[in-house]
Amino acid sequence: MLALAASGSAAGAADIRFYTGADPVPAAVVARVTCDRVGMSGQRRAFAGGFLFQVTCPGNHANHMQAFVLAAGADGQGARTLLFPGPGRTPPVDAIANPRINPRTRQIAELSVDPEAHICRSEARWRIAGPQAPPRLVFWRQTRDCTGRRGWKVLAGRR
Repeated sequence: MLALAASGSAAGAADIRFYTGADPVPAAVVARVTCDRVGMSGQRRAFAGGFLFQVTCPGNHANHMQAFVLAAGADGQGARTLLFPGPGRTPPVDAIANPRINPRTRQIAELSVDPEAHICRSEARWRIAGPQAPPRLVFWRQTRDCTGRRGWKVLAGRR
């Protein structure tokens, strides 16, 4: 496995470290994850001047949930939980659905689907300026249409 660079610049697939039951997520990272039954799987990549750990959390049929921890060291040293704010006065969440990571732009994106909720679908993006900066919401849109074809309302940012 190739060593990770702490730069957070154009990291490729070879720069990602995967954790399994035989090679567990570092204890310093697990201690920062607050979702129920922290999964034994996860991954690490260079991101925003540090190391981003994604740890699997319980999900459902439509959403793969992950918690995020940003650390100064590849071993989880200086780990801190990332809390993702929503639009308006929505409280921040500690795990997001179906995440997409873009190390180049320092953004983490989410696509959440919940057919049982009033808002069936939402899409969001957060930017992390640096290793100590909190996630900043840069885009949020949502719809009641579970197919995602119409009715989108932008609540933060622009497409």
